[in-house]
Amino acid sequence: MDSAKKKIAAALMVSTFLSAFDGTVMATAAPAIARELSGFSLMSGIFSLYLFLCAVSTPLSGKLADLFGRKKVLTAGISIFLVGSVFCGLSQSMEMLVAFRAVQGLGAGAIFTINFTIIGDVYEVQERSVIQGAISTIWGVAGLIGPLIGGFFIDYVSWNWVFFVNVPFGLFCIAILQRYLTEPPLPAKPRIDFAGAFCLSACICALLYGIMAGYANGTWPYAAAAAILCAALFVCAERRAAEPIVPAAILDRPMVMNIVVTFFVSLVLIGGNVYLPMYIQIVMGSTATLAGMTLAAMSTAWTMCSFLVARLLRYFGTRMAVLMAASILAVCSFLLTLLVPTSSFEAAVAISFLFGFGFSGTLNVLMFMVQDSVVYERRGIAVGVATLIRSIAQTLGASLFGTMINTHAAAYLQGQGLPVSQMDNLMDFAGSGGWAVAALQSAFHFIFIIFTLMALAAMIAAWWLPVRHAIARR
Repeated sequence: MDSAKKKIAAALMVSTFLSAFDGTVMATAAPAIARELSGFSLMSGIFSLYLFLCAVSTPLSGKLADLFGRKKVLTAGISIFLVGSVFCGLSQSMEMLVAFRAVQGLGAGAIFTINFTIIGDVYEVQERSVIQGAISTIWGVAGLIGPLIGGFFIDYVSWNWVFFVNVPFGLFCIAILQRYLTEPPLPAKPRIDFAGAFCLSACICALLYGIMAGYANGTWPYAAAAAILCAALFVCAERRAAEPIVPAAILDRPMVMNIVVTFFVSLVLIGGNVYLPMYIQIVMGSTATLAGMTLAAMSTAWTMCSFLVARLLRYFGTRMAVLMAASILAVCSFLLTLLVPTSSFEAAVAISFLFGFGFSGTLNVLMFMVQDSVVYERRGIAVGVATLIRSIAQTLGASLFGTMINTHAAAYLQGQGLPVSQMDNLMDFAGSGGWAVAALQSAFHFIFIIFTLMALAAMIAAWWLPVRHAIARR
């Protein structure tokens, strides 16, 4: 890479770290903030509204990047994120904090989407492989050090600096982008599909609400109906729009199959990122530090594989590369089903390490397909749609698999003649072994089987990917 490309890559990675870090640091900071602002009942809003607005802005920011340019929209996204950060740090009540976390979410969604769009614009395949692998690893690193940095600020400085620290790094990213990122000419009079944007946003909000809260409070049928209605209105609006949010031309067979494979792989990703470390802690009885090492192993393998992805594509093509990586996910998921409370920690780390190769080989190649299979003027929305599907799948997986664990553990207790009320104390009894560990082992074993089925579904869907994806450069 030349000097300009290296500087742009640095700005993209720093901005990605900011959005990833802000999502993970709150795990440590939220309880202390809620205690100081006397707003424990609103603590969940710190996370949920951030995720909501992040998902909503993902496809919209991608479309705006196509219309107004990557530099302008990414700069605006980082600026919105920084404004939200400053006002979060200045918040005097939980209501203010929750509102400005939503502002942060709007900016974070733009950052992630447009970063991958710019990577497709600026870098060749070999370069993209390394940068996308590094960006994916950044999410794992942020997950590891975010809570630690949050704890440091809470204990030794103040919670306000959890947000203020974003400002200098965000300004650095904006300065680099303004100086080094160049773009081709833009349309003279871009036209925005406001009706389509509203219907799509409403559909995403209804869908995510149904996934995250609807099952718990019994409103998911209404949320599903609202999502379907908004989706139908969105389709009608798109047919009439001069410049639709999601052009029908990008939803060809390769793109649709890409979305399907991405959906199933993203469901399995929850297993590697969330439930394997959880299993190591509460079933195998290891420490949180050791559980975190499994994520470090996955991130290491993810980065290592990123250096090989371009060669895999050159020698094997798109379909075979994804099939090989998806088969690794299927094998790893099956190996999870063989874990027991007495399994060695090294075995769990080895599985996590192999997972990293599978996720890198599938998600990196699938993103290459999206970046290369559309022209420059549609790359932003194509990346936005792919990113949205990934976000929805992981949100669905986190909610669905968590419900499965609770339901299956409760069914196990009933089968053993134990009161279901013991579910509330399951974590307390897990450390002493016995029935609690057996119930958790049964529940986790069940969802590991589901992970295996999802990985196999990804393999089957991958057979319909193109042998070699078409490249449509600007």
